[in-house]
Amino acid sequence: MLADALAGGRFTRYNDLLMPAGIIAGAGDRLFDAKAEALRLQTEIPGSFVDIIPQAGHMVHHTAPLAVLAMVDRVAAAASMH
Repeated sequence: MLADALAGGRFTRYNDLLMPAGIIAGAGDRLFDAKAEALRLQTEIPGSFVDIIPQAGHMVHHTAPLAVLAMVDRVAAAASMH
């Protein structure tokens, strides 16, 4: 999988993930279309959920740490029910 990513390919086994998954993206990301990528991943990862952070860019963990912590809590809660 890592070789695919480094070669510019996409992972093909996201649908094999069986645990809760949270996807967080900054709406203001100027490096790539993080919102579109997050929404695409959500369609490929069963049971995943997405938070698009309006005031954040590429470094969501720096600009919106509370949103990241909220996502961690959300994933942990979903995992405890899983």
